[in-house]
Amino acid sequence: MYIARCSVNLGNEQRVIDQGQAVLNALAHETDHKKIAAVHADIAAAQLRIGDLNEGIASGRLALETAQRTESRWAF
Repeated sequence: MYIARCSVNLGNEQRVIDQGQAVLNALAHETDHKKIAAVHADIAAAQLRIGDLNEGIASGRLALETAQRTESRWAF
């Protein structure tokens, strides 16, 4: 599976965004929200680096909400 974080550090933000979306589509039925949260965070970082603040904030919010769902599942 593609790890978006590698490309963010190399400066290929649009590739991170595009491939991150593909990974999210592939993980659509995944129950491990931790993976999904990490991909949303990578996409958010790439969007913020290219100056797309609204989308970056939205993706960051999705990453946080998804991570919080993971934590709440552990409590049960």
